Parts: sequence; structure tokens; C-alpha cells
Amino acid sequence: MKRILILSLCLFVSVSALPGQRLTDPTRPSQDWLKAPAEQKSQISELSWPKVQAVMHRQGRYLALIAGQWYAEGDRWQEIKITRIRPTEVTFAGPEGLVKRQVGSSNTIKKVAKDEV
Repeated sequence: MKRILILSLCLFVSVSALPGQRLTDPTRPSQDWLKAPAEQKSQISELSWPKVQAVMHRQGRYLALIAGQWYAEGDRWQEIKITRIRPTEVTFAGPEGLVKRQVGSSNTIKKVAKDEV
């Protein structure tokens, strides 16, 4: 019994002596973004473009699920117009120009030239 107690104590001391994980604030912008020039930061604001949760094909047209509501091409989400919906991406027109946003968890944003639409 004494032996088990000593082994348990040694294990506890050795584990508690290990360095802890460094916790980071999940709401803080990444270091890459903080170091980026101001022009890059202002080009596409992550917060100003809606996240696309899903796309559905119904009655010959595509609908996009954004913030829990279904939208069709031509509809508006706040001041942003939904110009094109495809199975894997949605194109928006807003004050910063045209932007394509991927459907799903990654939701990557891609700035679009006017001739690409």
C-alpha cells in the first residue's frame, strides 16, 4: 500500500511539473492578419460578407441558406446582393465589389474581377 502511495505521489509530481499549454484568445485576430499591411486588411472584411451554410436546388433554381434563411439569386442580405448561386459557391455584390464565398465550414472568400462573373 505504501509503495502504491509513493508511486502515485511521484507520478503526480512529475505530471504537474510539465509545462502547461499556452492558451490563446479565439477572438483575437491571427498574427498574420495583425502583421499584414492596412491595404490588405481593408480589401475583404471577413465580417462584412455572409457565411453560406448550404445550397439547395429546388424547382429549377438554387437557393442559399444564409443566417438560417433561404435566399434566391437577386435577393439581398442586408446591403449585399446575391448575384449567383452555384452548388459549391455563392457570388455576392456589395460595397467592396464582387466576392465568391464557398459553401460549408471553410467559407473561404475570393475577390472576383467583374469579367469573371
